[in-house]
Amino acid sequence: MGFFAPASDTALRETPKGASFSHRRGSPASRRPFLCAPYVAAEDGGLRPVRGIDRCPQAGEQSCRLAKRGWRRRKTGPAFPVRVVRCRTHGAYFTVYPQGHTPYGRQRLTPAGAAVDSGAADDVKNRWAGTIFEAAVQAAAGMIGVRDAGFEDGPSLPRHSTQRRRVSSAARLLALSLEIDERLADAVSQVLDLPGLDHRQARTEFASAAQLRERGRVIVSVLERMPLAGALEQRLLCSGFLVGLWGRPVLWDARTSRRVFPPCGTTPWISPRSPPLARHENVPYPAQGRPSTLPSS
Repeated sequence: MGFFAPASDTALRETPKGASFSHRRGSPASRRPFLCAPYVAAEDGGLRPVRGIDRCPQAGEQSCRLAKRGWRRRKTGPAFPVRVVRCRTHGAYFTVYPQGHTPYGRQRLTPAGAAVDSGAADDVKNRWAGTIFEAAVQAAAGMIGVRDAGFEDGPSLPRHSTQRRRVSSAARLLALSLEIDERLADAVSQVLDLPGLDHRQARTEFASAAQLRERGRVIVSVLERMPLAGALEQRLLCSGFLVGLWGRPVLWDARTSRRVFPPCGTTPWISPRSPPLARHENVPYPAQGRPSTLPSS
């Protein structure tokens, strides 16, 4: 029996802000598995997850005792409230995320279906609008956020600091960041179905890119080489899991009423959450090589 069996709903609540809800790398939220499921039209005119979900993301082969806990309104990410579920079997709560969204994500992971079907090379800006790569695409086009804006400028102006963080996240998702070990980057390029030599060249170019526009151009060049067909969402979910942006993704297949685990791959000699190799991911190493970790004499 799925969690849409008779149960009482609580009032709509909003995700509070605070350090305990931040999704920084290394936090428990970045290691917790999460569930994505299709949302369909509900009787009240809103959206709800498909019926039949009977396991939480941590469950094995046995069904869980699930109960509807309520709805969580999101200021960013999905433009509608998402379902919160209580698992009595494992004593935990979890959120049913819509397809294309991730925990604490502010933007979609993949473009909409119509944008995916549009394969024109000059349509990159429209194709990735509203996704995690939008900031990088805008930076590549020279649309850089303001550095210092007063209150009179309004809060709607894009900020340079926000754009820089989103570009860094996009680079990490594509394994272009210097924080990603070379062996892990090769594994990510295989998951994303990117040519290995092209991906390594892009990593070299990103390491030497000093300006935000240059970094955006490198990311866009990778997006243009990345195939859009063939389970793009699953490939990006696996990439984010391997580089430590979020926990292991679990997808719910409404046709078979079963969980689907994207084939992220497991390589024993790769640590997806290795410590960074540089103090700042956007600062390239000097020409003589990586900085020495030996104490100076």
